[in-house]
Amino acid sequence: MEAFIGIFGAVSDEIAGIKQRMKIVRKQVWGPTTAFEGEWQGYGIVLVRTGVGAGRALEALRKTREHYPLVLALSVGYAGATDPELNLGDIVLAERVLRVGGGDAAEALRVLPLDPALVSQAMVLSCPPETALHRGALLTVDRVVSLPEDKQALAKQYRALAVDMETFDLLEYARREALPFLSVRAISDTADQHLADLTHLVKETGEPDIVKAGWHVLTNPGDLKHALSLRAQTKQATARLTEFLAEFLKELK
Repeated sequence: MEAFIGIFGAVSDEIAGIKQRMKIVRKQVWGPTTAFEGEWQGYGIVLVRTGVGAGRALEALRKTREHYPLVLALSVGYAGATDPELNLGDIVLAERVLRVGGGDAAEALRVLPLDPALVSQAMVLSCPPETALHRGALLTVDRVVSLPEDKQALAKQYRALAVDMETFDLLEYARREALPFLSVRAISDTADQHLADLTHLVKETGEPDIVKAGWHVLTNPGDLKHALSLRAQTKQATARLTEFLAEFLKELK
């Protein structure tokens, strides 16, 4: 049976560039999870839209492994910068992933390392123009970190470069299952940027909810400018993430 690389992103926009470039041969839907089977850069690929949050992402990875023999899992998508040195569109390769809470100790800090050889292999790749590549800690959180002062506090307390909402749980499962794993995130908002939490405008499948979004704009017209600005930022992040992943697969050994 053909082996596959699984690429996991929470929402449609994060994986849109990859989906556009892939040769897709099959689409599968498992509840809120949507998987696109196909080929990209000479590899069998399962591109998975998991939905937002660690629980949905973990269930998507489990379900994907029931249907496909994975040789590598990539957690991809956006991350919010906590380190002020990171700019929009920069790429973050996690060498360790942190999580606070969960498990038996609600406030305990848990830290999981990634395979240093795989991280080092990705660190030598060329980045898209005007894009910096960073290696360090990624902090998985349960909610959007909106305020600059909160981002700065997380950077100071945990020395994390950025935050996301899925990677720790995926990595924990991958380590338990001896599945090679890499996290590649593109910065969608900087450490000094106030970020409105618009996750309620995304369906559990990871697709935008057009009805809710339209109503939100009508009832919160002040958020329109912010939403348009964020949209431009995420498009930039998607483009740079896609280019980097294409280079990674091209050079993968």
